[in-house]
Amino acid sequence: MNGGVIMTLKVVIVDDESATWGVIQKLAHWEKYNMKVIAALNNGKEVLDFIQIHHVDVLITDMNMPSMDGGQLLEILTEQFKDIKTIVVSGYEDFNYLKHAIHAQSIDYLLKPINSLELNKALEKTVIEWKKSKLKKPLSITQNSQALVPVLKDFKRKLFTVIDARDLKQLRLIFKELSKDVNELIERIDTIYAKLHYELMGYLEEQLYRHDLSFADLKLKDQHLLLDSEASAGKMLDGIEEAFQTLLQHLIQFKQENSFLQILDVQQHIDRNYMDQEITLSKIADEFHISKEYLSKAFKERFQVNITEYILQKRMEKAKELMLENGMRIKQAAECVGYEDVSYFYRVWKKFFSIPPGELIKSNKGS
Repeated sequence: MNGGVIMTLKVVIVDDESATWGVIQKLAHWEKYNMKVIAALNNGKEVLDFIQIHHVDVLITDMNMPSMDGGQLLEILTEQFKDIKTIVVSGYEDFNYLKHAIHAQSIDYLLKPINSLELNKALEKTVIEWKKSKLKKPLSITQNSQALVPVLKDFKRKLFTVIDARDLKQLRLIFKELSKDVNELIERIDTIYAKLHYELMGYLEEQLYRHDLSFADLKLKDQHLLLDSEASAGKMLDGIEEAFQTLLQHLIQFKQENSFLQILDVQQHIDRNYMDQEITLSKIADEFHISKEYLSKAFKERFQVNITEYILQKRMEKAKELMLENGMRIKQAAECVGYEDVSYFYRVWKKFFSIPPGELIKSNKGS
């Protein structure tokens, strides 16, 4: 956090197409993320000239530009202006461009046409990373603070489980355990305390980003969670635990209000994508920002079959339709519903329909 001072992050947009400037400026929620666009420039050379004179916090840049492209610009920023957070916007799914973005530790790589949700998620993540980098308290890993590593590792593992399970009672218990462990470790408040605060705030911001939320959404005030060297570790832990409880209560309420609707959305997503060879429970859970365990249980409760069975059913019914009504060959039908291996498709089909596909086709032609 930044010592309680609320700063407006200064943003520069770089693209040789002025239409892109307008789209980004229109779609981004600048006020929500406390950001302000101070310039829209055409290429990397203009950027370098500009940042020699003006302070810039965030740079949103295209990759394919005249004079100096985005790749060259990112290399120079990485060497000379490491504090500037970057978001890459490109019209190309080019591996070399992506490699430049990864090397420069860019916040995100967005493809044109720009999606509003993806853009604003990138901006929120940028704010989180900027806050982390501006933490004023020294965080040197001394012998004291190093002792926190296994404690925090165990806490974070439990925390993710608790949040996915939406378990308020267990949340209180793991914070009680953490408080006990920390009290046994603290010898010098300026080392242990600062690192503990930094890590816990990182976990909180990670969960907010993971669930597409902000401090404002939960009505959490930064000043209530700032590092205060005069406060005890217990008081600091109480404040952060309260923030996690607020988050969890919000997620529980959201789950109650939206679980039915979301499961219908999952069903529609599968209905559109069941032919994709790579569709899995894990990927669907990631797509909807929910745990695999919750998704599997909720889907079966709603449709009386699990997701794997539902996908299989959709594929078999579609393959049957393609062969019987469209006259498609078995191999083609198998590929259309996501099976490259025809022999595997035969086995799955026979298990589902109890007879081979050829016999089913013959029997239908005979009737």
